[in-house]
Amino acid sequence: MRRLAPLALALASCWGGGEGGGRVSALDGKTVVGGLDDRGLVSLCNEIDLWSQRQYGSAAFKRNQCEIKTAVALRTLLPAPAGARDACRTQATACEGAVRGQPSFTPVCQRWTGPCPLTVAELEQCLTDLAYNMYGLFLTAPMCDDICRDVNPLTLDAASCATVRASCLGFGFTRPSFPELERAPACP
Repeated sequence: MRRLAPLALALASCWGGGEGGGRVSALDGKTVVGGLDDRGLVSLCNEIDLWSQRQYGSAAFKRNQCEIKTAVALRTLLPAPAGARDACRTQATACEGAVRGQPSFTPVCQRWTGPCPLTVAELEQCLTDLAYNMYGLFLTAPMCDDICRDVNPLTLDAASCATVRASCLGFGFTRPSFPELERAPACP
C-alpha cells in the first residue's frame, strides 16, 4: 500500500481530479433539488457540467480514459491480451487525438420521476466523492501497461451516490462512468 501512495499523488497532480473541496453549485446546500423548476434544473445541470469539465477535462484524464477503453477492448477481442501493450498504446494514442478538444463526458440533464427530496449538498457530496474515486479507478483499471488488471469495483461509483439514486429516481446528470469496466471479461 505504501508504494501506491506516491503513484496516487502523482496521478492526482497530473489530471487535476478530486479537487472536490469547492462547491459545485451556487445554490444553497439545503436547497431541495425536487423543488427546482425547469429553469432551476437546467441551471443546476449547467453548473454540474462546468464543474465536471474542470474535474475531468484535462488531457491526462482523457489519456487515461482512452487507455481504459482501449485496454478493455483488446482484452475482449484478443485470446492472449497480456502481450498487446504496444498495440494498446498505439490505439490509445489514436483515441486521444480523436477526443482532443471534446468534453470528457456527454452532458446529461434528465428530470427525475416522482418525489425528489435530495438536497444540493447531498448531490455535491456524490460528485466530489466520485472525483476522489477516480484516483483509485486509475490505479486499478486495466490500462496499456497491464491489460489484465482487474478494476476495484468500489472505484466505479461512490457510496454517497446511492442517496442520489434512491432519492430522485431517474435523475440524470453529468458524471464519470465506465460501463465497459462493469462488464469487462476476465483475462485468460
